[in-house]
Amino acid sequence: MTLEEFEKLGPQWETLYAKSASATPFLAHGWLSAYWRAFNPADVRIVCVHDGAGRLVAAAALRVQRRRGVRTLIPLAAELTDFSDVLLDDDVPDAGEELAASLLALPGWDVIELPEAPPGAQVWRLLNGWPGQAFARPASVCLELPVGATEVVLAGLPAKQRRHLRRNDRLDLRHEAVPADPESLATGVGELLDLHAREWDGRGGNALHGTETFRRHLTTAVQNLAPQGRARLTRHTLDGVLAAVSLTLYTAGTVAGYLYGADPSLRKQVDISALLIDSGLRLGREHGTAKLSLLRGEESGKLRWQPLARRNQRMTLLRPHFGLGHGFAVAGLISQAGRASLRRIPAVTRFATRLGF
Repeated sequence: MTLEEFEKLGPQWETLYAKSASATPFLAHGWLSAYWRAFNPADVRIVCVHDGAGRLVAAAALRVQRRRGVRTLIPLAAELTDFSDVLLDDDVPDAGEELAASLLALPGWDVIELPEAPPGAQVWRLLNGWPGQAFARPASVCLELPVGATEVVLAGLPAKQRRHLRRNDRLDLRHEAVPADPESLATGVGELLDLHAREWDGRGGNALHGTETFRRHLTTAVQNLAPQGRARLTRHTLDGVLAAVSLTLYTAGTVAGYLYGADPSLRKQVDISALLIDSGLRLGREHGTAKLSLLRGEESGKLRWQPLARRNQRMTLLRPHFGLGHGFAVAGLISQAGRASLRRIPAVTRFATRLGF
């Protein structure tokens, strides 16, 4: 499938997205098409399953990446994806099995890897009747808070920390949504990334966020998603001066704080962590969602809010044949989980012995 063909698939993809209660923002058509247009990845594989009436009932957006010579299917926008999964219609019981059959019929791959499958991911339905081996290993920890009044969240914190976080209330902080027209959104994304670069200057950070390719992706993605009500760009000002810009992504039951940029010179005046959490909770209440996801990472700025921790799983599915793909998967399991834990899986232990691990 070409990018142009994927663009035309947009309405069907969005209909399926809406019928999958566990769909994450990183499976939205607007996010994926923006990535494809900006990064121009090679060997993209869009796998679709239609029912007898021609409706799209299952889909996966993947690309082939060679790892040690092994052809590995990974999520299309893997490096920008906090949650990796597939799309399945909740009302079609055998959608997972049908998607599995379509993947198995797809040539040119040995291993499927979904590195960040969240709890309740649809990929588990894909495993029903999977004829090859499949493994799940611990992946990233994601943090989340129940959406409620900020006072309720603060009530569970020590008094000293509550006073520290409440200092923002004494400031003239304003939170304004960036208008959802293309020009305003492009300007807002530019402000966010410029502030983000200033904040991380000399401190490392994700180098990808500083590239023009990522800027093009994020600009297009926000321009796609914000008018649909699936993303919101917020400008936070202090006494009329821009203090921060944050990007929030929406799904049916979750608001997720994806990326922000803050003026480092204002950190002594503004508690940025408190600003972002308070803003996220407000947006969650407005959107009627149950939880605020802080996505991957256990940074101290997140942990002091005493969030609930949930761990993603790294899902590896092998073709049902003996070959190089099995060797790659076993080697990965050994390097990440350790041989001792693998002893609980006899078939893997036997194969590891044959490979000489």
